[in-house]
Amino acid sequence: MMEVKTQHGLIWPEFDINSENSIKLRKAKSVEDKNYWSTLREIISHDCDTLPMERFKVWASVMNVPFMSEPRYSEYIRITLSAINANPLYAKAILEPMVGMSEEDYHSRFQVFFDFPTTMNRIQCLSHLIVNGYTPEKLQSMETIIELGAGIGEMADVVYKLGFKGKYIIYDFPEISRIQRWYHNELGHDNVMYTDKAEELVNADLLIATWSLTEMPLDLRHEIMKNVDKTENWLIAYSNHIFGIDNKKYIEEDFLSKFDEGYKKQFIDIPFMPWHGGTKYLSVQKK
Repeated sequence: MMEVKTQHGLIWPEFDINSENSIKLRKAKSVEDKNYWSTLREIISHDCDTLPMERFKVWASVMNVPFMSEPRYSEYIRITLSAINANPLYAKAILEPMVGMSEEDYHSRFQVFFDFPTTMNRIQCLSHLIVNGYTPEKLQSMETIIELGAGIGEMADVVYKLGFKGKYIIYDFPEISRIQRWYHNELGHDNVMYTDKAEELVNADLLIATWSLTEMPLDLRHEIMKNVDKTENWLIAYSNHIFGIDNKKYIEEDFLSKFDEGYKKQFIDIPFMPWHGGTKYLSVQKK
């Protein structure tokens, strides 16, 4: 692996915390307006061309979103440890593959336990599934899963390690899918489809959207929903307000109106994530 210059443990655009793109990245995060994603896409595309993919998990752009989580949420850790005690398959699912980071990166930034290599990213992915009732048995019975806004692609790897055998479809910006493709190729996944076209989405057994559907413009949400409205199960995490959009109103008045009494709908509070007006899970499952 090549030696690269890092600052504050992160690899900044042009390897320089004060480069034009680095300053642009920090400004976009501090403002966090409707232009945030256009700026981030531009910088991630540049980073993919110029920075070492072997350490993408510590790119400043990746950590800016963040696509990699550093806060250690005790509730997610509790959920995960309880699950591992009940089923050792869960331990396999959250085992950190050490792809996209160095050993030093892991120990200095992402290590959660001293005796088991995992990250909060993988713990959170597993916890999202457990809290919303998606056991290995349920996942193994499914043929198609869609994820909207998949970050680095960690959830797909966790789902496959829990025994899912079907097709995984990721809808995301093409610039971010460059990272997902590289990561999944290194991990050996060959049944993942990547798209940024709403018309290529289909009804699925499960749609996962953790802080993604509700960060999209309303017109894009409507376009996506036209193609996936018969999906049987939904795992959504959202903040009440972001980018000037009232997500509480959208979820309660628009999104949920698409599901009749044949679906079970449940809100689950996430009290330890209080930003942007508070956060919740919304679980929608066909009865």
